[in-house]
Amino acid sequence: MDYSDKTILITGAASGIGAAIALELAKFNNRIIVTARREALLKNIAEKIQIAGSKAMILPGDATMESHGREVVEQIVRIFRDIDIAILNVGIGPPSNTLTASPEKIKFCLEANYYSLIHFFCPPYLPYETTIQALYDRPYEFPGHLVRHPHAGGLYGGQGSSEDLYGYGSGKG
Repeated sequence: MDYSDKTILITGAASGIGAAIALELAKFNNRIIVTARREALLKNIAEKIQIAGSKAMILPGDATMESHGREVVEQIVRIFRDIDIAILNVGIGPPSNTLTASPEKIKFCLEANYYSLIHFFCPPYLPYETTIQALYDRPYEFPGHLVRHPHAGGLYGGQGSSEDLYGYGSGKG
């Protein structure tokens, strides 16, 4: 795949895997939109993206909030028309033990690790034509790519893993 001259959305881009992907894709003259909760870290990543030769746009916010996914997708589609690559990388730890964790902690992990995907892929209350889902339903007009960064614990249900991975993996898988 040619990774140059693309409009790329990366969630969870303030640090870790999201930041590393943003910096790697910055080498290919792209328009990279990064989002995460920590605005200061996003600004730092944006500076590095620009130094590497791509354009950067930061849209700080909380992916567990329905409105954030909607606003980000709306703004990108309004400015750039399409999203060529969406890397939905939001994730949160530390892992929780679902046998002993509070319902609030389990709900928070699910919101961060699963519902954030829904908020960006098909934001509620957004006209269908401007959702990432709609963009992917137009394969002849829009050859975009969606990358979801899951956790192996969600695929194997914690088999061979610490019981602490069940809550985290379930939300990511």
